[in-house]
Amino acid sequence: MARGTLVDPESAPRTTQAAYEEIRRDWGGMLFTDWRPLGLSPQIMVAVHKLFFNLQGERGGSLTDVRDKELVAIKTSHMNACRYCLGHNVDFGQEVGLTLDEIQAACSDDYLESEILSDRQRALLRWTEAVTRNTAEDDDEAFLGLKRHYSDAEIAELTLMCGLFNMWNRFTKALHIQLEPAEERQLTACLAAPRAAAT
Repeated sequence: MARGTLVDPESAPRTTQAAYEEIRRDWGGMLFTDWRPLGLSPQIMVAVHKLFFNLQGERGGSLTDVRDKELVAIKTSHMNACRYCLGHNVDFGQEVGLTLDEIQAACSDDYLESEILSDRQRALLRWTEAVTRNTAEDDDEAFLGLKRHYSDAEIAELTLMCGLFNMWNRFTKALHIQLEPAEERQLTACLAAPRAAAT
């Protein structure tokens, strides 16, 4: 059971209902349970939501491949044993093109030896691990490995993505937010920008 109030969309104040509607529009109709503890702080909720939306997907101006960002979210959430975030991002990761084999390899302890993952993915996961363990500041090897595959702008976004999920993992775990049942979770194309139709 969640700690604290999960503000109900039907009985919420008008400003909260408007914020919930904005979140639903951006996330393909889904109002995730993890937003509801912030239901009585709608301005804060929308600000945090916009950071997730703009950084995590392809529609908000991010320069980084959405699959790489999902690998970061998955690895971070797995390391932090955050069932809520891991459940959603395994769904999202597969939606945007990661295979289940890649996801399982990323979560394994021996991901650096995985033949399923590319050199780029292994370097990204190595950096994600360092950021999550709070050892990245002194880990020049991990940074230089990442720099072989990503621009400075991408590195900044990926590092922010890792920091954001470390924060959100702690938020959802501390408040005992429960993962919605599979039948209630909507797989949508909310993270990926619409593709041009083939001619």
